[in-house]
Amino acid sequence: MKVEKKRDELLDTTAISNIFMEEYLPMLDGNSVKVYLYLLYLTETGRKCTKDAMAAILNVDGSVIDAAMVQLCAAGVVTAEGSSIYLENLARKEIDRNYRPRTSKRPDEDAENGGDKARSQMIRAVSDRFFSGQMPNSWYGEIDLWIGKYGFSPEVVFMLFQHCAQNNAVTKPYMRKVAESWGAQHHIRTAEQLEQYFRSYEEFDKIRKEIRKRLHIQAPLTDYQSEYVHRWFYTYGYNWEIIALALKEGAGFARPTFNLYEKILKDWCDLGLRTAQDVKAHLAARGKKPSGTGNSGSGDVAQKDNHSQRQYSQDFFNRLYKESDSQ
Repeated sequence: MKVEKKRDELLDTTAISNIFMEEYLPMLDGNSVKVYLYLLYLTETGRKCTKDAMAAILNVDGSVIDAAMVQLCAAGVVTAEGSSIYLENLARKEIDRNYRPRTSKRPDEDAENGGDKARSQMIRAVSDRFFSGQMPNSWYGEIDLWIGKYGFSPEVVFMLFQHCAQNNAVTKPYMRKVAESWGAQHHIRTAEQLEQYFRSYEEFDKIRKEIRKRLHIQAPLTDYQSEYVHRWFYTYGYNWEIIALALKEGAGFARPTFNLYEKILKDWCDLGLRTAQDVKAHLAARGKKPSGTGNSGSGDVAQKDNHSQRQYSQDFFNRLYKESDSQ
């Protein structure tokens, strides 16, 4: 006996998973959401549709459909195989991603039951402040990861959410990147270390802006250029006064680059020059002004009185005067 449900394409309902709303919606742009919803509709109605037809129905260009499919595949909500598109079972993906044997308590469990009180309070504060008390379960795993991998204190985890919320980016990809920067790159563990980092970051950001101003760079620095500045400030420990001297050193070259400034500053660092006074003394010892108006090298040769004089005997001058008198 075959049992079928009578369908009405207009009056039937297309269901959207709550997991999609909580986990994937925040990371997708508007066109990707439109395409995903229409793909759901196609699966519910059993219809077939080409890319051109979908573009016409959604009133977008075909390239928009391609871009949306790339983002959906990258997010893991759909899979494309040849001409076929498969919508992933998001509930199954969530179970596979989060299931683990119950060997420890959840971070938000009460201290009376064996949990960490400060950690539990932080979890509740994060849920109340940034998720209106309804934090998705998958965030528990993220918080566990940050605490276990980077050694963040509960205060640092809360400040991580606060920092990303101020930038309107409470999404897992963005917060993972920030957490990695804080924990792996800057070795931040406590709230005091994070406060110190924020203070130093303000100076770092001012240096980036000053470099753009001095080098007449209109657009923001690229990631590669920012990496150079990051190394000069955080690794070499150089402030703006020393970096400015390096920029002046490079001014004598026809086409100075960030790679040139890196070489100059690395040389100074390798020589143990820690202050602007050290750098100026080093340049002076090479017979070079700190302004660096000449080419960088083994010292400039003065252009005045730098030639050897021809020696003339007294007989030469006597003959010269005699010849002049006879004319």
